[in-house]
Amino acid sequence: MREAFFLIVSFFTMYNCSAQEIVGDWNGKLSIQGTSLNIIFHIDKKEQNYTATMDSPEQGVRGLPVDQVDFDGQKLTMNLQSLEASYNGKLSGNTIVGNFAQNGMTFPLDLLKTEQKPQKIKKSKSTLSNFNKKMLGDWNGALDIRGTKIRVVFHLTNHDGQYKATMDSPDQGAKGIPFETIKLEGDKMTLTSKIGITYEGTFEEKHNTLKGLFMQSGIKLPLNMQREKIAKEVKKRPQDPSDFPYHIEDLEIKNDAANLELGATLTLPKDKKAKKIVILISGSGAQNRDSEIVQFNHRPFLVWSDYLTRQGIGVLRFDDRGTAKSTGKFAGSTSADFASDVETIVTYLKNRTDLKEMSIGLMGHSEGGLIAPIVASTNKLVDFVVLLAAPGLSGGQLLLQQKEDVSKMRGISDDKIRFGLNTSKDIFKYINKSIHFSDEKYKKGLSKVIKKNYKKYPPSVFKNTSKEDMMSKEIDVYNDKWMRYFIAYNPNENLQKLQCPVLAMNGTLDIQVRAKENLDAIEKALKQGNHSNYKIVALDNLNHLFQKAKTGNIAEYGQIEETINPKVLELVEKWINEL
Repeated sequence: MREAFFLIVSFFTMYNCSAQEIVGDWNGKLSIQGTSLNIIFHIDKKEQNYTATMDSPEQGVRGLPVDQVDFDGQKLTMNLQSLEASYNGKLSGNTIVGNFAQNGMTFPLDLLKTEQKPQKIKKSKSTLSNFNKKMLGDWNGALDIRGTKIRVVFHLTNHDGQYKATMDSPDQGAKGIPFETIKLEGDKMTLTSKIGITYEGTFEEKHNTLKGLFMQSGIKLPLNMQREKIAKEVKKRPQDPSDFPYHIEDLEIKNDAANLELGATLTLPKDKKAKKIVILISGSGAQNRDSEIVQFNHRPFLVWSDYLTRQGIGVLRFDDRGTAKSTGKFAGSTSADFASDVETIVTYLKNRTDLKEMSIGLMGHSEGGLIAPIVASTNKLVDFVVLLAAPGLSGGQLLLQQKEDVSKMRGISDDKIRFGLNTSKDIFKYINKSIHFSDEKYKKGLSKVIKKNYKKYPPSVFKNTSKEDMMSKEIDVYNDKWMRYFIAYNPNENLQKLQCPVLAMNGTLDIQVRAKENLDAIEKALKQGNHSNYKIVALDNLNHLFQKAKTGNIAEYGQIEETINPKVLELVEKWINEL
């Protein structure tokens, strides 16, 4: 699956195989103040990414998402942001020796690889008298914990005289936590769980609400409940706008050729007058019009749109096809398909009488910086192009660089990196020569290439996994239509054709689109096309998202409060306004 930026596609095959022993169910006991809790981590791997969920059966918690999983073949690190918790351990055979940390406290937690057995949940005990039956149903509230809102949902039901109460914590990914004791007396309700949670509330019929206290581990917090659902609180980053002193217009733009509609937002200065308007084009992965990277809690296109509009530049940003309010299908679409959506938007702007006199620019980030030249190379309505962390090299070359840089950062040995690069080169070479093959012929040839490479692996690589299963997954990765197109695509030809002004920028700490090689390739292509009106800028200490960074590691993205470095915003705005 592609993320909201250029993916590091499929870590080196040998590394994938040798690290499979971490995949599975891991069971341990956490001792807290004399209470023993079973903790189970379910670790999986999809393409190059490890994922995990956590169960705590005694607490009624199942499938709690783990936000980040890193494993280098020996050391395991997992972060659970919703619990403000982490786990660090070291793999030794079928055991992981480590520690569980939460709220500044650290507890030993050794995990044993085991087969998961269903956990029995005791039936709730109910103490009922003459109570107000209007208290039954779903109740929604939010705990305020050090300024962070954590949503809580109670489900109180009656099935054939059997009363049941459970609790959800949507923001922590927990559902169905059972209450062991239910006391309903008149308009008062008391719910108690085995994990030490107690809720005492009073029903206020006039407002159809519950007013009460949530108690756990000696802490008491007010918790008032209502029938209406509560929307998830999105923590604002410092650069997220809080006011909008300009014109905002929501749009639906039809792409008749693709039989879809694109949901979009147009922003203009308050007087609706601007000399220039920019279309923002997102990077890899299905993204909404804010280019929201949910796991990192950043909304780059919202920040770009707000900043540029305040500086007198119109901006149109849109949801990728099949995403948010855009129709169509994202899966199976290629960069060329996404380019057709941008073409549709350019036409739309020129057909509006109030906008047609404005100069139109395309600003693409990452893959969006690949799509912009596809459109601008043939569409004379495009007046300027801004390329942010855009590829100048072919997709295959770019992915090889990504693999090398990310693997080094993860501490993979030089031998494994070299071996993986050679394997990927073999696959990419086949993809480049099979552009016009039928799907059946392509897949058959791809299978042969992968099998040939797998014969080079020592038997120990497949000790804990099926060789056939690994090959099948590898084939699926490179059989994806987007992947085939991307690996074979070289932006050089379309960059050569550009005649409008071009600004290309990248950060020197970008490990997804390496700055020097790609900026050099962009400049070389522009020179080959006898282009003279361009500007190439390498920005020190900025990462792929143009944040001020320390290492450029992807894991830093969410840790950095800055969404876009102010220097970048200012540089782009001045360049556009001075055209």
